[in-house]
Amino acid sequence: MARATRIRFVGEAYQTIADVDATREETPLLARRVIEYLFARGIIEREPTPCVLAPEGRGYAPGPNAAAACSGDDPRRYSWAARGVEALVGRHVHYSWAETAQCPACGAAGEFPEGWSDAVDDWFAGGAGLLSCPHCGVAAPVGEWQYEPPWAFAELGIRFWNWPPLTDTFVREVGELLGHRVRLVCFKI
Repeated sequence: MARATRIRFVGEAYQTIADVDATREETPLLARRVIEYLFARGIIEREPTPCVLAPEGRGYAPGPNAAAACSGDDPRRYSWAARGVEALVGRHVHYSWAETAQCPACGAAGEFPEGWSDAVDDWFAGGAGLLSCPHCGVAAPVGEWQYEPPWAFAELGIRFWNWPPLTDTFVREVGELLGHRVRLVCFKI
């Protein structure tokens, strides 16, 4: 797993651990597994509260051991109302302000290639989202391209609102729990 580009936490921000291998069918079970794991470790509280910036507005507040997931402060010290964790089930593009896209076939990197928006639309509609590289001509799923800072096209994401940077060890542990490759995506609103 590549180390994610870290962002400064001034204003609303989130980090998402995205499972890039989960299928639509398995994501509800995987989401419950992660939430139960986080509760069992004391990373989050058990009962959902209005602590995330999302249409549903309900997530899990930081628990007594929340700092164990972070490098830096304890997220419970922050005064933001949005400082919880939510499970995002269903197709989501977990993004940052990416500057480059790299072809998985030839490694050429540059601006987003022509056809990128159409590939994303196809992926959202349930397709593979094939994107052709302008350098080598190979078509690969848009989710297999590498973005800098990282992006993820995934059926499952665990989003942490306004938490200090998550540790690489914690991200790896969540990936091991899921049994899949994960990617950490950071974004500041």
